[in-house]
Amino acid sequence: MNRGRTTSARSRATVRGKRPRKRVLIVGEGRVTEFEYFEGLRRHCAETATEVIKGDGGDALAVVRRAEKHATPRRAWDEVWCVFDGEPKDHLPEAIERAEKLRFHVAISTPCFEVWLRLHHRDSPGSGACSNRIAALDRFVPGYAEGGKHIAPDSARHGRRVRGWTWFEERWAPRIADAVRRAEGLERSSRRSGQAPPTTVHRVVERMRNGWPDNPSPGGGGEATGSRR
Repeated sequence: MNRGRTTSARSRATVRGKRPRKRVLIVGEGRVTEFEYFEGLRRHCAETATEVIKGDGGDALAVVRRAEKHATPRRAWDEVWCVFDGEPKDHLPEAIERAEKLRFHVAISTPCFEVWLRLHHRDSPGSGACSNRIAALDRFVPGYAEGGKHIAPDSARHGRRVRGWTWFEERWAPRIADAVRRAEGLERSSRRSGQAPPTTVHRVVERMRNGWPDNPSPGGGGEATGSRR
């Protein structure tokens, strides 16, 4: 990535006959799962010019700080999204507050990103601690728990390009619409009961899939903490 880029987002190149593609930066918490998912989605979608930054662990606040580092200069990006888990112990309130101050957006899954992955296969987000969600995902992604939480096949993980990233096209892309529908339904029911939704990852996914007709409020998704703020 060219950290010294000074070009305004408004002046980026356009595709002939189409409006300029919005530029979005996504910074995740995990080193493996989130990166593989959003990199696969980036290659699947053509509506946005997206860059995905691989996480290096740490808590929610570390994700926001990493995004702040990579989003310089800020005007080079139309939107910046921070994707992290909704564990209160991970400096969650401070992370959300910092993201809002920076006009970043957040997508949170409680207790972990596996909630969003499960919704590609089941109506329910599952239950229990994060370790339980990881183990349960083995049913849909064989070897997930013991294989380092990879969703990409070995050839993609070891740097050998899978033609067209077909693993994402075959395993995940056909299920995204169902995952979004389920997440939106859970969000509506959660809000009716005064609770936070189990995940808001569908918000950034839908932005990538459908383009960017308008701008969501910065910090959007910051209520996925188990209870409303």
